[in-house]
Amino acid sequence: MRDYAEGEGEIRQSTLENYRGYFKNHLIPAFGDRLLDSLTTKDIQGFKARLLASGKKVKVDGVIITKGLSPQTAKHVIRLLRQMLDHACDWGYLRSNPAVKV
Repeated sequence: MRDYAEGEGEIRQSTLENYRGYFKNHLIPAFGDRLLDSLTTKDIQGFKARLLASGKKVKVDGVIITKGLSPQTAKHVIRLLRQMLDHACDWGYLRSNPAVKV
């Protein structure tokens, strides 16, 4: 995954910085040591649930709660993972994309 994170393409600098953050903070910690063909849809569904459920501690009305990523940010992270796995399929590293149905 690290090599993929370094790729730049025809995207805005701010988008590239967001992608780098998604890789560094979410995708590499969750999947960086896994072989691509070991990933399952269940793994990715669990990852998405964790993105939405855990995250920063914030104070709301004097009470500290754990707040997950916004649904929109989680969607961007999953979309990036799905695109990466689509490329892995195109390049012959995977037969099918386990993130398609997530």
